[in-house]
Amino acid sequence: MKLLNLAVLLAFFVVSGVKGSVFNQTTYKQLTNIQTMYIETFDNKSITDKENYKLCRIVLVSDTGVVKYDSVGIRGRGNASWGFAKKPYRIKFPKKTRLLGKPHAKAKSWTLLSNGGEKLLFRNGLANYVSGLFGLPFVPAARFVDLYLNGDFKGNYQISDQVQVHKNRVEIYEQEEPVSATTDVSGGYFCEVDGYTDAGETYFKSPVYGNNVRVHSPKPDVINERQYNYIRNHVGKFEKALTSSNYDDPKKGYRQYMDSATFMGWYLTNEICANTDLFYSIYFYKQKRDNKLYLGPVWDFDLGFNDDSRRGDNGDVTRVLMADIDFGGGYFKNWFDRMKTDEWWKKAQYAAYHKLYKNNRLNNLMIGYADSIINKMGESIRLNYASKSKGGAGWSISAQTHLEVYLYDTYEEYVEDLKEFIVKRNAYIEEQFGNRAPFEFEHNPNFYYRIYNKRLTNFLIALSDSIDDATTACLRRAKKDQWAQMWEIRPVKDAYMLINIRTGKALADEGATTTRTKIITLPPDETDKRQLWTFASHQRIYYNLVNVQTKNILTNYNSYATEGNSLFGYTSSALDATNDGRMWTIAPCPKPNGATGISNVESQVDYVLSYSPVSHCLHFNADNLSELVFKVYVYNLNGICVGSFRGDEEFDMGGMPDGTYIVNWQFAGRSHSTKFLKN
Repeated sequence: MKLLNLAVLLAFFVVSGVKGSVFNQTTYKQLTNIQTMYIETFDNKSITDKENYKLCRIVLVSDTGVVKYDSVGIRGRGNASWGFAKKPYRIKFPKKTRLLGKPHAKAKSWTLLSNGGEKLLFRNGLANYVSGLFGLPFVPAARFVDLYLNGDFKGNYQISDQVQVHKNRVEIYEQEEPVSATTDVSGGYFCEVDGYTDAGETYFKSPVYGNNVRVHSPKPDVINERQYNYIRNHVGKFEKALTSSNYDDPKKGYRQYMDSATFMGWYLTNEICANTDLFYSIYFYKQKRDNKLYLGPVWDFDLGFNDDSRRGDNGDVTRVLMADIDFGGGYFKNWFDRMKTDEWWKKAQYAAYHKLYKNNRLNNLMIGYADSIINKMGESIRLNYASKSKGGAGWSISAQTHLEVYLYDTYEEYVEDLKEFIVKRNAYIEEQFGNRAPFEFEHNPNFYYRIYNKRLTNFLIALSDSIDDATTACLRRAKKDQWAQMWEIRPVKDAYMLINIRTGKALADEGATTTRTKIITLPPDETDKRQLWTFASHQRIYYNLVNVQTKNILTNYNSYATEGNSLFGYTSSALDATNDGRMWTIAPCPKPNGATGISNVESQVDYVLSYSPVSHCLHFNADNLSELVFKVYVYNLNGICVGSFRGDEEFDMGGMPDGTYIVNWQFAGRSHSTKFLKN
């Protein structure tokens, strides 16, 4: 951009005080109950390009009066949005100005978003709000105004922050000038993995993935070779750790270079808001003397909330994860594709999402924000779409302006579409993240266990029904009350022994150093590592059974549905997470007399378990719920765990099929089991 033009022009005009001059409302009037902004260029001509600032005066009218700012620069902004009939702008004050009041920034540069490519007009505002729910440090502002440009009413616009290093924006250390050979150049840096390239800016290719990275701070006219090499090499360290064999190690892997809170908050915001462009242009920053990279802020959601016809099922992305279909593969996506294979990431993303989603909180917050915005600026929205002859801006409510998926004749239909999308999408994300999150096995000594194959849900690990001295485990069709199909799971340090209830022998790998080993049973010996197993979680309720001695994965041979089919241990590989023959469900069954009887929902002295057929919620009632901190497990009649919750929470069963369910928990040293009918 040509800042020199603005500086030269300023020499010919008188600059008003940066706090603004206050006038009466005789000339400038407030159009609706939100602020009205009047922009008048000094030459009374349109803004025609994105490079050169044109001088103007700005008048803001609100309930509290009229404030005038003189000699403000204005130019176009945006990429695809600059091609819209309803143009976005960037404005620059001669001095730092607190345009939106506290706690917002006091800054020279601000943006005027037209939201011209989407009909709701507040997709960006809603997305920014969601990012705040996840605690991202900088949430760009969303203040809506009615805009007049040179006397022509342009409709509803959004004042927002310019994304830059600044107090109350991206708050990092701005490096001193000039940089010497001894200057600490560890930060700060503000960068962008960028799908676009602009002339005169500083870029580098990331060392491992070759991502196009733009350095915003230090600025192009300030950054020197030492700083350039430092940030490039530091991004390279992150990428090398991410691609290493021990990438998932919390201390040696990529997490040593990543701030997990901002990475997670940024990703979840984009996923919830269905931003198809999430990986195309991403901001990140690094603080001085801090090894971690921080992600954010979020930006540009014109195509969010199911408004991009390029993606999904005919453009509908309600039931599609953005991480799987995004536009911009080859930019930040290659970082994320690696991170999302980390079991820690799967678990953390579900925990962070579920915390906000549970009890319908996320839906209520998002819909509540939308309702508050609509209630506040309803008349402004109406005028945005009203014809010029009726005092409006004349924008069409039903014409295609960008990549809209659905077009309606009324604004109310867009609102209903948004609300329906929020509820359905958030439920889908809960389902998908829950299915992908590791579901840690929690041992309960009051249960025996059946171990079912994922590929064949009615077949399980067993011994022969008739031979007490059987030494080879095999696959059997599940039958009621067959002790040869039940196992005691006994903890041994960080592993488990699986002891058959009928024979008393332990499941073991024969221990040969081959790619395929036999699965046998042996007299229990806790010192024999062939008899020890760990459970690696996949897809929430499925596990790999990993032998401690051989590291082989217990597998149903060829996934055959054959009575007596062989079980083998196979070398661990990428198939562990995809091959159904390698995945197992560990289903509990109460020991005789080991738990309270299965009955109707039972009462205890201090609390009672209840199920509401209206809300479909399972929950405890008690005088003091905070005391009910135990874990509760819900199983279907096949013995498969379908969910868990804490005793002081509600458990939503609305998406589960009708039928009988078993609930188990431990309290005051006792195990309790009960059943109820969902209908």
